[in-house]
Amino acid sequence: MAFAREAGYRRMTLWTTDILGSARQIYLDRGFQLIQEQPERQFGADLLSQTYATNL
Repeated sequence: MAFAREAGYRRMTLWTTDILGSARQIYLDRGFQLIQEQPERQFGADLLSQTYATNL
């Protein structure tokens, strides 16, 4: 995130799934907010796709 700020990025967005609870907690701890969820079939399983974003 420091690199992104120094490079002049204004927003960072990332994608994960609902089953990756530990990753989700890291994102939330760093100020990301959930901005979108949608059911998807990925990696051979039904998952809830999640997009998180934060302003830099």
